[in-house]
Amino acid sequence: MARLDPRIERRLDNYAILYCFDRPGEASRKVLDFVRRIQGLSKKKRYASLTYYRRQITSCRVVKKNLEDFAKSYVDMNAEERAGHDEMAMSFITTVFSEDTENVFYLIDYYNQKKNDFVR
Repeated sequence: MARLDPRIERRLDNYAILYCFDRPGEASRKVLDFVRRIQGLSKKKRYASLTYYRRQITSCRVVKKNLEDFAKSYVDMNAEERAGHDEMAMSFITTVFSEDTENVFYLIDYYNQKKNDFVR
Protein backbone atom coordinates (compact mmCIF):
# COMPACT_ATOMS: atom_id res chain seq x y z
CA MET A 1 0.00 0.00 0.00
CA ALA A 2 1.15 3.53 -0.68
CA ARG A 3 2.59 5.48 2.21
CA LEU A 4 0.61 8.60 3.09
CA ASP A 5 1.91 11.95 4.24
CA PRO A 6 1.62 12.26 8.05
CA ARG A 7 -0.41 15.46 7.64
CA ILE A 8 -2.97 13.59 5.55
CA GLU A 9 -3.07 10.77 8.10
CA ARG A 10 -3.61 13.25 10.94
CA ARG A 11 -6.46 14.91 9.07
CA LEU A 12 -8.07 11.55 8.29
CA ASP A 13 -7.71 10.60 11.97
CA ASN A 14 -9.65 13.74 12.88
CA TYR A 15 -12.41 12.85 10.46
CA ALA A 16 -12.56 9.25 11.75
CA ILE A 17 -13.05 10.50 15.31
CA LEU A 18 -15.74 12.90 14.11
CA TYR A 19 -17.40 9.98 12.35
CA CYS A 20 -17.61 8.02 15.60
CA PHE A 21 -18.73 10.87 17.84
CA ASP A 22 -20.45 13.62 15.92
CA ARG A 23 -21.90 13.33 12.42
CA PRO A 24 -20.94 10.25 10.38
CA GLY A 25 -22.41 11.43 7.08
CA GLU A 26 -20.83 14.84 7.25
CA ALA A 27 -17.42 13.43 8.20
CA SER A 28 -17.44 11.01 5.27
CA ARG A 29 -18.49 13.75 2.87
CA LYS A 30 -15.67 15.96 4.12
CA VAL A 31 -13.17 13.15 3.63
CA LEU A 32 -14.24 12.63 0.04
CA ASP A 33 -13.99 16.36 -0.63
CA PHE A 34 -10.61 16.53 1.09
CA VAL A 35 -9.16 13.62 -0.90
CA ARG A 36 -10.46 15.06 -4.18
CA ARG A 37 -9.00 18.50 -3.41
CA ILE A 38 -5.43 17.34 -2.77
CA GLN A 39 -3.34 18.36 -5.77
CA GLY A 40 -1.14 15.74 -7.40
CA LEU A 41 -2.56 12.76 -5.48
CA SER A 42 -2.52 9.65 -7.65
CA LYS A 43 -5.39 7.17 -7.78
CA LYS A 44 -3.31 4.76 -5.75
CA LYS A 45 -2.80 7.31 -2.97
CA ARG A 46 -6.47 8.35 -3.06
CA TYR A 47 -7.47 4.74 -2.62
CA ALA A 48 -4.90 4.35 0.16
CA SER A 49 -6.30 7.47 1.86
CA LEU A 50 -9.87 6.17 1.80
CA THR A 51 -8.73 2.74 3.01
CA TYR A 52 -6.78 4.36 5.83
CA TYR A 53 -9.87 6.38 6.79
CA ARG A 54 -12.03 3.23 6.93
CA ARG A 55 -9.44 1.47 9.10
CA GLN A 56 -9.29 4.45 11.44
CA ILE A 57 -13.10 4.42 11.82
CA THR A 58 -12.87 0.78 12.88
CA SER A 59 -10.01 1.63 15.25
CA CYS A 60 -11.99 4.51 16.74
CA ARG A 61 -14.98 2.24 17.37
CA VAL A 62 -12.74 -0.30 19.08
CA VAL A 63 -11.12 2.41 21.22
CA LYS A 64 -14.55 3.76 22.14
CA LYS A 65 -15.77 0.30 23.21
CA ASN A 66 -12.58 -0.38 25.20
CA LEU A 67 -12.88 2.98 26.95
CA GLU A 68 -16.36 1.96 28.08
CA ASP A 69 -14.90 -1.24 29.54
CA PHE A 70 -12.10 0.77 31.17
CA ALA A 71 -14.68 3.05 32.76
CA LYS A 72 -16.69 0.09 34.11
CA SER A 73 -13.63 -1.33 35.85
CA TYR A 74 -12.91 2.08 37.40
CA VAL A 75 -15.63 1.66 40.04
CA ASP A 76 -13.93 -0.81 42.39
CA MET A 77 -10.54 0.90 42.65
CA ASN A 78 -8.81 3.01 45.27
CA ALA A 79 -7.31 6.44 44.52
CA GLU A 80 -3.85 5.15 43.61
CA GLU A 81 -5.22 2.50 41.26
CA ARG A 82 -7.53 5.06 39.67
CA ALA A 83 -4.61 7.36 38.81
CA GLY A 84 -2.77 4.48 37.15
CA HIS A 85 -5.95 3.46 35.40
CA ASP A 86 -6.39 6.96 33.95
CA GLU A 87 -2.81 6.89 32.68
CA MET A 88 -3.45 3.52 31.04
CA ALA A 89 -6.57 4.87 29.34
CA MET A 90 -4.64 7.86 28.02
CA SER A 91 -1.81 5.67 26.74
CA PHE A 92 -4.40 3.44 25.07
CA ILE A 93 -5.90 6.45 23.29
CA THR A 94 -2.53 7.86 22.26
CA THR A 95 -1.25 4.57 20.83
CA VAL A 96 -4.03 4.63 18.27
CA PHE A 97 -4.35 8.39 17.74
CA SER A 98 -1.49 10.80 18.30
CA GLU A 99 -1.86 13.50 20.94
CA ASP A 100 -1.57 16.28 18.38
CA THR A 101 -4.73 15.06 16.65
CA GLU A 102 -7.25 17.84 17.15
CA ASN A 103 -10.25 15.66 17.97
CA VAL A 104 -8.63 13.40 20.57
CA PHE A 105 -10.48 15.43 23.21
CA TYR A 106 -13.68 13.61 22.09
CA LEU A 107 -12.16 10.32 23.24
CA ILE A 108 -10.82 11.76 26.48
CA ASP A 109 -14.12 13.45 27.23
CA TYR A 110 -16.03 10.26 26.44
CA TYR A 111 -13.87 8.27 28.86
CA ASN A 112 -14.35 10.85 31.62
CA GLN A 113 -18.12 10.90 31.04
CA LYS A 114 -18.41 7.12 31.18
CA LYS A 115 -16.15 6.97 34.22
CA ASN A 116 -18.33 9.49 36.06
CA ASP A 117 -21.50 7.63 35.03
CA PHE A 118 -20.25 4.40 36.58
CA VAL A 119 -18.83 6.00 39.73
CA ARG A 120 -22.19 7.49 40.73
